[in-house]
Amino acid sequence: MLNSQLFKILRTFSKEEMKEFEKLVASPFFSTGRNLIQYYKSVKKFYPNFNDEKLNEKFIFKSLYPGKLFSKDIINKLTTDLMTLSIEYLKQLSLKRNPVITYSNVSLEAKERNLDFLAVKLINHADSLVDKNKIDANYYSRMETIIDVKQKLQYNSKTETEINNVVCNIIIKKFMYLGSSYKINSYVLNLRSKKLNYKNFLTLFLDSTDIEYILEHYDFKNTPEDKFLLINIYSILCYKFLDKDVYFDKLKETIFSSRDFLEIKFLNNYIMILKNAATLKVNIFNQHKYNKEIFEIIKFSLKNKTYINPILNCFPKIEFLSYFLSGFNLGKYKWSDKFLNDFKNELKSDEREDAFYYCKSLLTFINKDFDNTLIYLNKIDTKDDFEKALVYYVKSAVYFEQGFIEESKDLLNTYSKFIKRIDNVERYRLTSYSNFIRCIRLLIRYKETNDWEYLHDLKILLEKINYKTQLISWFKSYVESKM
Repeated sequence: MLNSQLFKILRTFSKEEMKEFEKLVASPFFSTGRNLIQYYKSVKKFYPNFNDEKLNEKFIFKSLYPGKLFSKDIINKLTTDLMTLSIEYLKQLSLKRNPVITYSNVSLEAKERNLDFLAVKLINHADSLVDKNKIDANYYSRMETIIDVKQKLQYNSKTETEINNVVCNIIIKKFMYLGSSYKINSYVLNLRSKKLNYKNFLTLFLDSTDIEYILEHYDFKNTPEDKFLLINIYSILCYKFLDKDVYFDKLKETIFSSRDFLEIKFLNNYIMILKNAATLKVNIFNQHKYNKEIFEIIKFSLKNKTYINPILNCFPKIEFLSYFLSGFNLGKYKWSDKFLNDFKNELKSDEREDAFYYCKSLLTFINKDFDNTLIYLNKIDTKDDFEKALVYYVKSAVYFEQGFIEESKDLLNTYSKFIKRIDNVERYRLTSYSNFIRCIRLLIRYKETNDWEYLHDLKILLEKINYKTQLISWFKSYVESKM
């Protein structure tokens, strides 16, 4: 088999890209060997998989040089040259997709050749492209590039002070953008870490900065750039003051009104920030009204297709389950069932079945179809700690309902050891897992002894539990039916 690295690259090319790449290979500007185009045409026949057993050095050499003695060196040279050109093609694609950087670099090249009129024209064009494009993760990097070029061009004869002011503005705005991510990450790490008050330099700096003062005194314009700045400021303040409503409300309002100028894949990130903030408000601060907020955020996400992870290019399974559970725990079973059927194909193919079976197990459980609930649960083969906990939840409840008391006890023992072992889950989730185990065990003891004290203890425990799920409601209904 020929160089596998080359074919790993070629497998990623679409049919149109293969045609474009062929033009690049045929171009005398790029091609480094007389027979390279023929070599490319020979291997192109094996597109898109490039795994045919005929795709080997001797077969390709014979098709290029019939009657000649096989030379491994010649094939290696052709393969290396084509590999080099495939990387060059990726570079050309990158330049096409990042025209701001391209025009900025060409502007500097024009300046080097004393073509000042062209340099200014090119950087102006780059600047206009930033305004035309939607804001994404590279927005501030592009702005920094343009400003750097303008400084080198002594753009429009601006004074050094004016240029420095522009530079400082971009630096601070980029800092707020990066700072919002680090602030949120540090908050989540604190929830997962056994060490309290995890801090890094950036979060320490943010915590010591009076961002509310900036919010009050900076003259924000109704422009996409300033609305994007507000999103990042509200994100920081929302997590800094998570027990308050005001910054969450402002963050939600600004994100929802920014649909037109935020790049759709980038909007996904802010929807996640908003949804996670609402989830934390429910689970940590017992603000149950935010369950409805989460559901509204989810509906916005589904409507605008922000649920597709831009890196994975699919609906991540853990988020899919989160969306489903949001409707399910509000008692919106028809919505949850419709969501499951409408969006399951957006999952990765190797994750689809497990997610489907888990969601169906909940829907059948709530309808007291326990036989089918167990059938669905037993089909799940997850290795994810979070999802294992969800399966344990439902299965232990089903065993209890079906009178499999010993099986339920064994499962709870396994479940208890499991949650002591995991360390990559937020502390409030571990608390919820432990509380669920305590609830089931109290039910089992009541069923075994008929001692009302266990039922009374369960009622008190349920009153202390902050989070609301349909399984918690199931506990409460059971207690009410016996008292």
